[in-house]
Amino acid sequence: MKGTSRFVVVAALGILALVVTSIVMAVLPSSPILAVQVDVDNIDERYHLELEQALHVQPYSGDVSVLDALKQSAGASGGVLATAEAAVGAFLRDAAANATTPANATATATAGRLPHIPPLIHQQWKSATVPNEHLDKVRAFISMHPSHTHLLWTDADLDDFVRKYHPAIVDLYRSLPKNVLRADLARYLLLLTFGGIYSDLDTSPLKPVGQWLPRSQARAARFIVGVEADVFQRGWKKYFTRSLQLCQWTMASAPDHPAVRRAVGLSLAITQQAMAAEQLKDEQTRARDRNGKDKSGIDVLETTGPGPWTDGILAELHLQNVPRRSLRKLEHSVLFGDVAVLPITAFSPGMHHMGSRPETDPEACVKHFFSGSWRLHSSWAAWFGMD
Repeated sequence: MKGTSRFVVVAALGILALVVTSIVMAVLPSSPILAVQVDVDNIDERYHLELEQALHVQPYSGDVSVLDALKQSAGASGGVLATAEAAVGAFLRDAAANATTPANATATATAGRLPHIPPLIHQQWKSATVPNEHLDKVRAFISMHPSHTHLLWTDADLDDFVRKYHPAIVDLYRSLPKNVLRADLARYLLLLTFGGIYSDLDTSPLKPVGQWLPRSQARAARFIVGVEADVFQRGWKKYFTRSLQLCQWTMASAPDHPAVRRAVGLSLAITQQAMAAEQLKDEQTRARDRNGKDKSGIDVLETTGPGPWTDGILAELHLQNVPRRSLRKLEHSVLFGDVAVLPITAFSPGMHHMGSRPETDPEACVKHFFSGSWRLHSSWAAWFGMD
């Protein structure tokens, strides 16, 4: 009799627990923080289509003679462009004269630089006058990297750069209907042409670039990218373009890296399609499509933003037999061939979600202040109610 009573009590408690759980799930507001954990690869039905598209589009070809020309360059064009040409020219000549051995690479990493990535720090703003709220951040990059050349690219500088090094797409570049589209595309092209480190103006370094990777990885890395979002909750599409999304506010590359070529090729193809489709719309359709997008109706995040950037890089890794799941839940940087992928804490520290740890964590490299208000609706800021 006692055994039967005990069974009845246990069963009743089990039923009560199920009822309480159902009630709680019914009354809780829809929230990405409280959402049920799911298998993202099963619900992320777009991923395989995005991968197929990224593999189908040809990598951007550009001018294959650029690097040879830069080796001879003394920076004759003037201004920031001349400074970039001279700096990367010197780097390439030195690399050619002194083939990088493991010992040389270790020495370079110890000196605060990355052996295969030119010591350039690219940042951009519409003019040469940096807003007061970003001055300390820019100064931090400069003071923390005394052996690097800091380059502040203005809109006019970038137009000159694209005209000189990428003349085949200069008309498309100039016709883009919003500055942010040009800003996104320009950062990719700067890394593809010159290499170096790119970081948005609303970022601040937490440690020197030479300390971003362990020395064993720094000796081989030619491309460095960080995870921006690693989402395992329902509702992620409201906040991010991809459930696994890669940063494009801070990254580093050697010149002419295939991952950057593929991302640029994909971004250009999607942008050209979007521009052509926009031309075919009537004004009423354009007005309807402007809601939640830029003034032209073109979706920035899916044309030049983190969507194609992520897809292009993941496609290049896929060709190296690196599955997307290898980039999930990273705690430390991982090297895939010559591509180093940093955990979410590296460029998004202190967010306290999706594995992001405090700014004092050893993996934290750069802090992002999210001043780009145009993208708040699908960023960390919206995720945490900062908009």
